[in-house]
Formats: sequence, C-alpha cells, structure tokens
Amino acid sequence: MSRNKIMINMLLLTMLVGIALIPAVSAATNNENSDIMNNIDFDKTSLKFNEILDNFETVTTNTTAFLNDIPDGQVTLKISGQKFQLDLQEIDIVSDDAIIITENGSRMPAPKISTYKGTVVGKENSSVLLTVADDVIIGQINVGDKSYFIEQTPITYNEKIVHVVYSSDAIKDRKILVYNTDGDDVKAAQEGLSTSSLDPAQISTLLLSLPVVDIMACYDEEFDLEFSNPNAEMQNILAGVESIFSLANVDLNIKSYTYYSTIPNDEACEVLSDFASIAANDRDSTNSDLAFLFTGKEMTGSDIGCARVFNGNSGQAYAVGQMVSAGYINSYQATSLQKIILTAHELGHNFGATHDEAYSWDSGLSHYYTVMWTPFMGSIFPNYMQDEFSNLNDHGDSSHNNILYIVANKNTIAGFQ
Repeated sequence: MSRNKIMINMLLLTMLVGIALIPAVSAATNNENSDIMNNIDFDKTSLKFNEILDNFETVTTNTTAFLNDIPDGQVTLKISGQKFQLDLQEIDIVSDDAIIITENGSRMPAPKISTYKGTVVGKENSSVLLTVADDVIIGQINVGDKSYFIEQTPITYNEKIVHVVYSSDAIKDRKILVYNTDGDDVKAAQEGLSTSSLDPAQISTLLLSLPVVDIMACYDEEFDLEFSNPNAEMQNILAGVESIFSLANVDLNIKSYTYYSTIPNDEACEVLSDFASIAANDRDSTNSDLAFLFTGKEMTGSDIGCARVFNGNSGQAYAVGQMVSAGYINSYQATSLQKIILTAHELGHNFGATHDEAYSWDSGLSHYYTVMWTPFMGSIFPNYMQDEFSNLNDHGDSSHNNILYIVANKNTIAGFQ
C-alpha cells in the first residue's frame, strides 16, 4: 500500500473515531446535567424547615428528566446519599375537565400535574407517592419504618424552585405541646352518629361499591405564599388522603383548584364558617361533593382544623386544615405526612368518622394513633400519628371502627352533587 493511501486511511480512521467520540462526550454531559435532583449550596437558616429538622438537603429538580424516564414506569432518584429505583404508575385523582378558579372568579383549564404511586424495587414493605408539575417534584418514599420526604419552598435558586429533602428521623426531638385537631362544635356534632343499624350483608354490599367523591381543593393567600406551586401541593396531599380512604373503596377526584385571597378570622371553626359561605356557589357550579380549604394561616387557639360532620345533608360538606407549623414546641409541624393525616382527619368528619372511635396501641416503647385521634400526637418518639382509620383488619375493634363510617356514608356523599 502506498504511503499516500496509508495517510488517507489514517486520516479517515481519525475522523471516524472523532465522530464516534462526540456523541459519547455529549451524552455524558447530558446525563450529568439531567439528574432529577441536584444538590445546591443554599442558606438553610433562611428556611422554616431549619426550625423543625436536625438536618436536611436543599435541591433543585429537573422535571423534564423525570418525565423522560417515566414512560417505562422506572425512575431512579438519588436522595440523602442513597439511590432508589422506583417502580411507578400514574394514578387518576384529577378530573379531565378540572379547572382553576382565580381570585377574581375567572376560570381556565387546569394545567397537567401528574401523581404517581408505586414501590421501591427490591424493597419489601415499601411505598412511593410523588407529584410532578412543570416546576416541582414533591412526595415521599417509604421503606420499612423510615421515610424520605421531598417538599417545595416558596424560594427560587437560579430560576428553579428550592426543594427540601429530609428523612423521618431528622425531625427534631423536643418537648411538645399537643394541639387539638378540631373544635368543640365538631365534638358536639358527633353525638348520635351510629352505624349499629348496618347488618353484615349491607356492609358487604357497600364495600363492593366504588363511588367517586368530587372535591373542590381550595387555598387562601397565606397558603399561596408558602408554596411555589399550591395546586401541586394540594394534589399531593389529597393523593395521600385517598390512600388512607382506600380501605373503604373510595376514589377522590379533584374538580377544581380554587383560590380565595382573603378569608377573615384566624380561629379554625370561624375560618370554616367563613369558607363555607364564600365557597358555596363555586362548589355548586363545579358539581363538587366536598370542599376543603388548605390554609396557610397559623390558627389562633388550640385547634389546627375544623370540619362539618356528616348528617346526610350536603351543607355539611366543608372542612379546613392548617398546612403550616403551629409553632416550634408543639406536636404539629406540618411535615409532609402530618399534612396528609390532618386532611384525612377533617375529611373523615365529613364522612362521619368520630374521635371516640379512634384507636391507639403500643409497640415496645412507642405509642401509635389512628388519624381520627385527638389531640394531634405528632410524629416524634414515643408518639406517632398513623395514616390509617381504625378498622377491624389492622388496628381497631368493634368499638373503634371508623372505616365503617366511611363505608356507610360514601355513596350518600358521592351523590351530594
């Protein structure tokens, strides 16, 4: 072979190798920049989480990378130095025709926000709940007795929303003051509620039904200031609540995200009364069975929520819950799980569940409480609120069976609108 041919062949080989290397380098660069969660150097003392957590990470999220990975149902997240391979499935919790109702009453189609449930691959006793919008990824990963939470903040960093990642054992251990879940009028309204007239055949028939309960998810100015994406926050909470109601075969469905800028008063049951008056027309026009106000107010008094109790009348279809910490030294810190439990508690009243039929049990030195327990016992050793209603299958007995109220009244509530 001539020297010229050798030189030409070497040149072609060099060009081919160079061409082959270019996409490899680009791919490596893209992968590096496409991590779903990226740690950032941020002043943690400026965040409210610094008051309630011993340690946490600040991150930004890449929702595009998540959505690119999710079509096959497999997503890998790196959280707190650990890599979790998640097996996820999108769930239906938002109506196809869901709308946004703005402060001035104008209406528009709600943007797509996706919620996923699943498990951690290879981990028994695991569960995952994630909600993904175009600017946030929030939710929780549970493995055994430990949970990892991803929460949003109202702050941005390099034009991306700052998220906080922490584990269940990072909540500060401190002396706490317990807070009531709701006011005296709720306790009074519960008198006379009974499911004793239901026979086993009726209960079996009711269990087989799967009604859809439509919810108008509402928020106030204070809540709007706490969360960069309030709609995603409400959707994630209600998805967690739906899991708690699942034992009764109830599907929750968000009909609208509704903003009420100013709701007077700061005491829980007074806020509820104002909310019910303001929201009644919107609830009717959206054909929503229930209306829940996610408030960012720090309630006065000792109540962090209030609800109207089921009596068969659709006028009882309102509830409110506080979605911010009740203060440093108390049992309610509004962590991701606590917000879900409080919302389930107040909605539980809408279905007829009672404080009297809440259940508690001990395991070792720890004490556990179902969602309808009052006062709110927190989630710090030795007291742990649990995301379940009392029932005969797991934790409860014939005198502590709140899930039966949900079963008995779900079809009536689904027919409110």
